[in-house]
Formats: sequence, structure tokens, C-alpha cells
Amino acid sequence: NYNVKMKGIKSTLIPPEFPYSKFDLTFFCEIENRQIKIEFATDLYDEAMIRTLGDHYLGLLKAVIEAPNSELGKLEFLSLAEKKII
Repeated sequence: NYNVKMKGIKSTLIPPEFPYSKFDLTFFCEIENRQIKIEFATDLYDEAMIRTLGDHYLGLLKAVIEAPNSELGKLEFLSLAEKKII
């Protein structure tokens, strides 16, 4: 099970409803249920890459919540470890 908790945001890995993806990568955002689902082509992406993309997306959401008037390109969403690599 994969859970991430941030101020006002909680994420849980949910098994896919279908065994295939129509597109290479799709983000579904359900505002009413407060859910974000990621569908991906398993021949192009592995679970580790999708977890990284999901972490980046959650980091970006957190940054937007904390600074809603900032320009999108100026928001920080990388982890400290990723920043050290760059």
C-alpha cells in the first residue's frame, strides 16, 4: 500500500479498474471525491516512475496550495534528494 500525507492532502495507491490503459499516461482528477488516479501504459512506464510522477504532482499541488498567486514555473516540487542530484 502506498500512502502519502501532506497538510490537507492524503494519497493512497488504488489498484486499477481495467488491465489496460487507453493512453500512454492519463491523470484523472475527481474533485468531488478528492481523488487523483493515474493510468499508464506498463510497456512504457514502470511503477517506480509513476510513483515519482505522482510525488511530483502532489508536490506541485502542495506548492500551489501554499502559494496560490505564484507563477507555476517558479513553484518548487522536487524532493530534497532530487534537488541535490540536479
